[in-house]
Amino acid sequence: MQIKQAQVSRKEFIKDFVRLFKDEVDEVSNRGYQQFLLPPGVASLQEFLMKCNKCYDCISDCPNESIMVSHNINSIVNEYPVIIPQVTPCYLCEDFPCIDACKTGALTINNCNKPLGIIKIIEENCFAFQGHYCSSCINSCPKTGKAIYSDELGHPIINSEECDGCGICINVCPSEKPAIRILEERN
Repeated sequence: MQIKQAQVSRKEFIKDFVRLFKDEVDEVSNRGYQQFLLPPGVASLQEFLMKCNKCYDCISDCPNESIMVSHNINSIVNEYPVIIPQVTPCYLCEDFPCIDACKTGALTINNCNKPLGIIKIIEENCFAFQGHYCSSCINSCPKTGKAIYSDELGHPIINSEECDGCGICINVCPSEKPAIRILEERN
């Protein structure tokens, strides 16, 4: 018995391939992977975009490989150095080698004390708020008990006065849907 194979045109094949790739990209976007932080030492997004010449010296000198090139073509920071906490958060090195590496003034030591971003718990996605025991974000925070702590019900609470916005909590969160998000980058 001979099985008849359906003919697929090149155009249909390419359309199906693009649709499959788009679905994969949409899936990644829905998990929050489009979020980014600017490297330490940025005064404002506008100033960073004006001064950064995309030499990537900050990327080369980052000992934790936290800073990477943004490949989000739909973002204003496409091809600029950014931190994507879901991949690798910023560990806020004491000596800031990324700032030392920057020769354009896009990153300066005068601005290294500003939070990298504003972090928020998304309660409907957080295991602790759903009645499950989870303290990954609390246990991993370098400022445990100050920047993030648990309330009497075991829910994580972020103290925005203490939080550096480093993204470590985002990186360690075990929830499939993002339970911790960056609300905004530095102004």
